[in-house]
Amino acid sequence: MFEKVEIFREDGNPEHTFSFVVTPNNRTLLEVFLHNHHSLLRRVVVAFKYVLGYKSQWGHWDLLELSEDDVQRLWVLLHRRRAEILNAKTKVQDG
Repeated sequence: MFEKVEIFREDGNPEHTFSFVVTPNNRTLLEVFLHNHHSLLRRVVVAFKYVLGYKSQWGHWDLLELSEDDVQRLWVLLHRRRAEILNAKTKVQDG
């Protein structure tokens, strides 16, 4: 079974979504969905290129697997940020 956490923009708009996914075999993935507002014709051209095997020189930006080191660094970042937020709330309540 997959475990998934989705993060939406503050207004709840799903056009820009980040999802962290843990697969049954403990692979950690980051999915990024950034909606583009190209015209229908432009999207059809891009779809044909994709079907014919076109690949961007920068690679695919929609899904990546996080290494154990990446997960650890992300954990440290989020843990530190959570502590900063809690300290700021405590100062507001005390002051």
